[in-house]
Amino acid sequence: MSSVLDSALKGTLKDLDYPVTAGDPPKEKATDVVLFVIGGATYQEAREAAQMSAEANVSVILGTTSMVNSVKFLGDVTYYGGLTGHAMPMASAMGGPVTRGFDDIKFH
Repeated sequence: MSSVLDSALKGTLKDLDYPVTAGDPPKEKATDVVLFVIGGATYQEAREAAQMSAEANVSVILGTTSMVNSVKFLGDVTYYGGLTGHAMPMASAMGGPVTRGFDDIKFH
C-alpha cells in the first residue's frame, strides 16, 4: 500500500495499472488522495499513510472495509481454517470458539 500511495503522491502511477475513468490524467501533483483498501488495512498502514500525507503536505484519506490487527487476523485465519481448510482450536476475534472451516461456508 505504501508504494502505491508514494507513487500517487509523486504523480508516477502507471496509467495502464491505474487508469483515469473520465477525462485526461492529471498533469500536476495530487493535492488530495483517496485510498480505499478492500479486505482491510492495518494500523501500521494507516500510520504510514498519515506520515506520508504530512511529509508531502497532501490530504490523504484512507478508507477500508475494516481495520485489521493481530487479533482480527488470527481470528480470520481461525474462522476460515487457515491453509488446510479445517478450523483450528483457537478463539475467534469476537472471543468465542470457532468450529467452522471452509467446508461449511457457502459462496454465492
